Amino acid sequence: MTYSPLIAVWSSTTLPAGASGTALVVGDTPAQKLVKINTWTVPGPTQDVAAPSVYGYLALVGKLASLQTYAASAPATASGLAARQFFALLAIPSFQTFETSNPAVYSAVSAWLAAWAGDANTGITASDVSAILALAATSSAWTASVGLPTPLNANDVAAAGLS
Repeated sequence: MTYSPLIAVWSSTTLPAGASGTALVVGDTPAQKLVKINTWTVPGPTQDVAAPSVYGYLALVGKLASLQTYAASAPATASGLAARQFFALLAIPSFQTFETSNPAVYSAVSAWLAAWAGDANTGITASDVSAILALAATSSAWTASVGLPTPLNANDVAAAGLS
């Protein structure tokens, strides 16, 4: 096992590229460093999103009715077509999931949302787009993403020759 990623971050006070969490600080003990490093995350693959989650979000933030009204008489624009397609999908009894783990589907859903956010008549805002896309987001442990044991422990610190 190579501990190169751990060695590289052990004395750093900045998070590794793409990681989220609490940065190490000068004076952290090895135990404090382990706690912080073991909680660092990186973006994971997108996951599928249950259609009721999207529908429910829109209803809970008070946007569903206005979007339905918009879709009923939507113009022949990207946002109008996206709204009509969205409600057509939801009307299919067997439609349960936006398969956003598929990059093509994620891209199409993102394009729909961007079109809605770009048309003030839909009532959808950039924050709505972010919230809906966040339903597909996952994260994973930074340690796993760089091939380290998860979680790290004092034995790993010793094996890496760190203190």
